[in-house]
Amino acid sequence: MLIFCKKRKVKYNLLTLPSGEVLLKSHQMEINKNASRVYLIRHGVTDWIEQGILHGVSDRTLSPLGLEQAHLTARALRGLKASHLYTSPLARAAQTAQVIGREIGVTPEPIAELKEKNYGWLEGKKDLWPLVKQHAALILVYHACLDLAGLSGGESPSHFERRVITAWKSLRTNLNGSTIIVVAHFNVLRTILKTEFAVEGTDSVKFSLGACSITEIEVFSNAPSRIVQLNNMDHLNGKSIE
Repeated sequence: MLIFCKKRKVKYNLLTLPSGEVLLKSHQMEINKNASRVYLIRHGVTDWIEQGILHGVSDRTLSPLGLEQAHLTARALRGLKASHLYTSPLARAAQTAQVIGREIGVTPEPIAELKEKNYGWLEGKKDLWPLVKQHAALILVYHACLDLAGLSGGESPSHFERRVITAWKSLRTNLNGSTIIVVAHFNVLRTILKTEFAVEGTDSVKFSLGACSITEIEVFSNAPSRIVQLNNMDHLNGKSIE
């Protein structure tokens, strides 16, 4: 997937740029003031994230660290003129959105379709991702186990993607040059990015989004979208969990 600068023909390979790097720098590419702008914010951490436990739709509030992350993120967005602030209704996202909303003066609007995937019987169990992420062969097994858990009492991958993509397309259709913020979960935001930039398969792992990271994209009505910043966590001053 390539990003092109129309004015200077600067070319980037989206999938090899390091996470957190600001892609549109003043000396390389001009930010288009006429584009719609979308800020994708992952919620702050909870006690379960700190303990390495899988969430899904299990509802947990932000931990003290997660609340601090939310305030730091809100401060980073201070002065942003957003027309809408959309959020998952789950507590960890809704709390993060409330903190941001108070800072920028916008009331959060919950959207049920933006909640995290239902992992069924695996929810509340130890998340093995930190152990398997360094081993390519185990990554496929890990995701297969999540999918199977979803099919047996949770939510199928196809249903999850369908509802998230439907919600995203509805929001996208109504942008009309405005700026919006979407506060949601890792899998929700990654699905939005995969859809917007037509990324499939193992390449989607490049969309790694930390808690309270800021990802900003420009959306055009008649041209490919562009990523301005991806997984930016500089504003957290090191207050994050790997």
